[in-house]
Amino acid sequence: MLSMDIEDKKDLLFFDYIPAVTAVIKKNGEIIYFNKRAAEFFDAENNDFQGFPFVNEKDEEYLLSWIRTEQSTERNSREIQVRVSGENRWVTFKHSSIKFKQYGDCHILTFFDVTSYKETYSLLNIKKKTIKMILKGGSLSFVLNKLSLLVEELLHKQLHTGVMFLDEAKEHLHVAASPTLPRSFINRINGVKYTPTLGSCGPAIFTNKMAICTDIATDRNWESSRDMALEHGIHSSWSFPIIIDNESIGTFSMYHSKPYSPTKFEREVLETCSYIIGLAVERDRRKKVAESYAEQTLGTLSNSIKDIVIFKDQTGNWVETNHALKKNIRAEGYCFSGKSEEELIATFPENKPFFLGIKNLTDDTLHSKQTCRKEISIKSQGRNFIYDFKTAPLPHKKGVLLIGRDVTEKTKIKEELETTKMELENTLKLQKAITCKFEKSGDTFKVTMAKGDGLYNFGLDETKMVNRTLEEIFPANKIVQIKEYLDKVWAGEEILGEDDLNGVYFIASIKPSYKNNMVTEIILSAMDITGFKAIENKLKESRRRYQSLVKNSPDAIYYQNLDGEILEANKASGKITGYKVRELQNMPFQNYVKKEYHESTIYHLRKAIDGIPQRYETSLITKSGESCYLSVTKIPVIENGNVSGVFGIAKDITNEKKIVEELKNTKEQLESFIENTSDAIIIMDLRGTILKVNYAFERTFGWSKTEAKGQNIEIIQQERKYKFNKYVKSMFEGKRMSDCETVCCHKLGHSLEISLTLGAIRDKKGNVIALSSIMRDITDRKKTEDLLRKAEQLAMIGQLAAGVAHEIRNPLTSLNGFLQLINEMLGKNEYIAVMRDELKRIEFITNEFLSLAKPQVKLFQKKDISLIIDGVVKIAGIQAVIKNIVITPEYASVLPLIECDENQLKQVFLNILKNAIESMGSGGQIHIYTKVSKGFVQINVIDYGCGIPEERLKHLGEPFYSTKEKGTGLGLMISKKIITEHKGQLLINSTEGIGTTITVLLPYIQ
Repeated sequence: MLSMDIEDKKDLLFFDYIPAVTAVIKKNGEIIYFNKRAAEFFDAENNDFQGFPFVNEKDEEYLLSWIRTEQSTERNSREIQVRVSGENRWVTFKHSSIKFKQYGDCHILTFFDVTSYKETYSLLNIKKKTIKMILKGGSLSFVLNKLSLLVEELLHKQLHTGVMFLDEAKEHLHVAASPTLPRSFINRINGVKYTPTLGSCGPAIFTNKMAICTDIATDRNWESSRDMALEHGIHSSWSFPIIIDNESIGTFSMYHSKPYSPTKFEREVLETCSYIIGLAVERDRRKKVAESYAEQTLGTLSNSIKDIVIFKDQTGNWVETNHALKKNIRAEGYCFSGKSEEELIATFPENKPFFLGIKNLTDDTLHSKQTCRKEISIKSQGRNFIYDFKTAPLPHKKGVLLIGRDVTEKTKIKEELETTKMELENTLKLQKAITCKFEKSGDTFKVTMAKGDGLYNFGLDETKMVNRTLEEIFPANKIVQIKEYLDKVWAGEEILGEDDLNGVYFIASIKPSYKNNMVTEIILSAMDITGFKAIENKLKESRRRYQSLVKNSPDAIYYQNLDGEILEANKASGKITGYKVRELQNMPFQNYVKKEYHESTIYHLRKAIDGIPQRYETSLITKSGESCYLSVTKIPVIENGNVSGVFGIAKDITNEKKIVEELKNTKEQLESFIENTSDAIIIMDLRGTILKVNYAFERTFGWSKTEAKGQNIEIIQQERKYKFNKYVKSMFEGKRMSDCETVCCHKLGHSLEISLTLGAIRDKKGNVIALSSIMRDITDRKKTEDLLRKAEQLAMIGQLAAGVAHEIRNPLTSLNGFLQLINEMLGKNEYIAVMRDELKRIEFITNEFLSLAKPQVKLFQKKDISLIIDGVVKIAGIQAVIKNIVITPEYASVLPLIECDENQLKQVFLNILKNAIESMGSGGQIHIYTKVSKGFVQINVIDYGCGIPEERLKHLGEPFYSTKEKGTGLGLMISKKIITEHKGQLLINSTEGIGTTITVLLPYIQ
């Protein structure tokens, strides 16, 4: 420590000659003297100061602490901040101790201005910290707010910083970061409309240069917002544009509490930070593009893999899943977004354990914020599959990603391995080690130490071994061998080998122990390996079985390296391909696999190398040039977690392919036959549900294939289903159901006469699994048979009528003659008149028979049907008047002429009107209408009589069938015959209790 005799402060003037900022202070911090450089630097007089008023409180405490605890040193202090002429400056200092007679122990402080260095370093530090945040992937908002706080901390002034960005339309400015500005001020400026004269931000964006407003109270650009800014204590502002690709996207601004103009350093800070913000924005944009691309790629990838992929948000709700899960639980088309586990369990109750497992795994991940793993069972198509799910928390608290891989087969293998592991562990527990020490004792050795639980396994006892010789311990047949081993080790060798003792196999390590380069003892360590030997023997046996399996397998078994080259193959490989095994080992697969299968072969090999077992079909050309089809299975060989090669198993399926092709051709031929036959064919199950129909079925019954499929056979059987069931029962009893006639129903409701052949469809075991029915529409044939039957009946009646009429007319002639003679003789007319009427009736019937029996001479002429009907109405009107019935004809205004036999048509209409009158009892009307209809003149005769029952309608027109008590049925039959000869139709429509309509259709002359 220096010592000086100071009588007066004037004696301190020699410090003014020191060319550095220097101050003398007491130990209590009182300043004794500033030299000239110090007075200028601190802008202070040499007055007494207690402490350092130009140093902030925290740095002053550090300064005083430093000089009290540190010895005089050349080492600089850390930087402290001092207030000089209203500005903050950074300084470091050195100190040395000195003793004055007047002041006692004091300190000389030498200050060094490091403001420029400190500013440069601080700005670099801000750049470093901010860029580090950007590179680490911090959010744009986090980076901007952190940067603003760092700048405010650096400048130590009453200022605030803020970042504002233009919107996409470049019409409004929005606050992106401003951690210390008053919230009310932010709310007022957020979303403000952009103009080139808006505060300091507008000019900065417009000119792409820094804009400075030193006094808001007088600046024109703050005119619209001046009061609001001053109200919040903001009196000056300056902004620097944030530029990307030569275009301003916003500003970085500073707001001061006093009218102020920025220093050169503050301008540099503003410009540098604006540039860094531009980098952060560009990084954020690229990140969003990358995330969008990643999301699309991830979505495509997740749907293309077999693993289950699940995205969940931070609350645990589902965001999306891939096709693998939807396929497993049959949820194609179902929207998982926003669903909770409770909703999914309600929708898919059979997989409740699966969704609860997913929920617990998600909760664990969100709570721990770490990767979690768990095996979860999922039920699919009646089977349980085990998936190994692994989770990963998504960055920025976006949720959780879960990926599950099907490990059902691996789990089975794992369980088997666990069993083997337990067996091995139990074996190891039994394999207890032993340690022994031996020393030379004459021409033999004695045991000096024996330890280990394994001694018992060898039948040895520790207490009976120590200080005993080999001959006293081991069996006589082992002494020579043991002594030989120990002699070699005593000579300096080390022995490691296997042997057995008392039936126990062991592995032993025998080593010499040296002292002063001399062997002084032998150490033996041994372990019971009897269990290992048993396992080794099992492995050898398994290897022999495996080799036998590969060697004798009829399928080709081979091993490929990662380049796809065959390294090993069995004999079957050569037998199938025609090549020798050594030829296959050096041959690229392109030489024998067909060209069209090259790409698929490469694809499946790569998949297997990726660790995914493959099964596919391929085709190759054998050495002899023949085509061969194979079913190939590729299994990855995994060693130490990595795929080292691929096992392949190829089965020759050439014959199966041929059989499949033949079956396909047979099926196509059968399908063609079924579709092109004219008979309707139905295939149904044993309950009568229609499985398939052919085109003829559609044409016959009116039902389309789509409509008929899934319907019951009742759609064509209806109330006659019992009869169909009877046929099915008979068929099961062994009876042949062929050409059975039944009645079926058309879709439109009318009946069809059907010839039915029923057959059984059986499976391989002969069990009836379905029914086939061949149906032929015989409705037209039945009608033809019915017409033939009626024609035969008419012919027979005609022959009978001719005979009867001939036999009756001769006696009738005699009777008529004698009656006339008797009438002239007796003159009693009343009885004879009755007899003559009855005879005339008999004569009428015989004439009817004759007209039926022999062809009549017909005279067809052009006639007006209205005139014919008028004539008939006049004749029938007499009988109608008697019964109080009115016949009302109504004719169309214009009716074309018809070609007809007038007398025959009169006979028809007279018969129709006669029947109508007789059906009405007493009183009523009979209407006759005429009109033209589709090439015919249509005549409708309508009565309101008793009507005809439905079951009798189909028999009308048959000989001797009549609805009247004394009717013969011949009148209507003859009428139909006449109309048919006129190429017309006679139709009857009747409702019992309401009346009858007879419709006659006659073709008119074109």
